[in-house]
Amino acid sequence: MFYKNFTKEQVVSCAIDSYRGVSTNEKFSAEERKETINEVINDLAKDYRRNKHMIFEILEATLDEILPEKTNEFIMFADVRNFKFGQTMRFKVSNKHVKAVAVALGGTVTRTRMDHSYVTIQAENIQVKVYEELLNIKIGVVDFNELVNLCAEAIIEEINNRIYQLVMDTYSNLPTPNKVSAAGIDAAELSRLVQIVDSYGSAVIYGTKRGLAELTETITPAWATDSDKNDIRERGYLGKWKGTPVYEIKNVVTDATNEKFAYDDAYLFIFPQGKESYIKVFYEGEAFIKDQENADWTVDYDIAKRVGMAILVNNHIAIYKNTNFSD
Repeated sequence: MFYKNFTKEQVVSCAIDSYRGVSTNEKFSAEERKETINEVINDLAKDYRRNKHMIFEILEATLDEILPEKTNEFIMFADVRNFKFGQTMRFKVSNKHVKAVAVALGGTVTRTRMDHSYVTIQAENIQVKVYEELLNIKIGVVDFNELVNLCAEAIIEEINNRIYQLVMDTYSNLPTPNKVSAAGIDAAELSRLVQIVDSYGSAVIYGTKRGLAELTETITPAWATDSDKNDIRERGYLGKWKGTPVYEIKNVVTDATNEKFAYDDAYLFIFPQGKESYIKVFYEGEAFIKDQENADWTVDYDIAKRVGMAILVNNHIAIYKNTNFSD
């Protein structure tokens, strides 16, 4: 047995249920499943140094299960898949004129290989670090769901950053009709970009909250509906721009100085919904966790996961740059 009378599969199943807020065991409620996994983790943590590898195994297996669904929360319409270690990570493209660009670790190296109508991606390690108070672990006050969420969001944030940079890098490679650079929002030009993308699926607009707020300037106040006014009051931007759904890319500061944000407010991205997924996120193998106890009585958790990422760059993506935003 992995833990008392429970197998590893039973413990991991309970952990996954707890995170999702459900119960796949008809004998127990979702709340009971959450209480159970917290009891298991906190019991193991009483002798942390002896049992930490069991805790890591539970965390790793839970992350492997929930990361794909968590990815889709942050990157809508992405094609997210799991591959075994060493398995060829490739996908078929229906349009052979597509240019596929993959993310390489820490730089702009392109690692793609065209094999007729297939693209092969090489995975790289994504490594993130979170920490917890050692005494909190030992006295059993760490919430398992919060710990899993902290680990998952750290990985997803890193993936988001790389995907965003990849999208930004595609600007120069887009066909001339698919990109606009102008001071402010030129409604006619943005409508033209939306119409281009609508030819390949249902267009959606992405941008930061500050960038999306500029869309309100194109709406005549007398024509604004109650729904428009409610969107602006509740979100800070329109939920739909002339019938096109609008989605926020959550922007965050990069460090404690609060001087720089992760994403550029100047860019609006128009993507097609309902056609071939233009973003590929492929996970390879299992997550791996190791820890380090520090002099300040905290514990660092180093989490590694192999991920391959790509974006399809062709004529059904458009980008609008608002030059009113300074760099």
